[in-house]
Amino acid sequence: MEGDFQITIGIGLCEMASEDDVHSAMKRAEEARYHAKKKAEIRLFHRAHCKNF
Repeated sequence: MEGDFQITIGIGLCEMASEDDVHSAMKRAEEARYHAKKKAEIRLFHRAHCKNF
């Protein structure tokens, strides 16, 4: 019997993130969740501080 475990995919976005950034991040998270056999929870959050590169 396989052990049950929880995978959390955290997405940190800048407060200034555009809607396209959010959609892109969510798409990547969905792909990661697919590879984790859909046992992952996705959490979207905004980082307190952003650095521009």
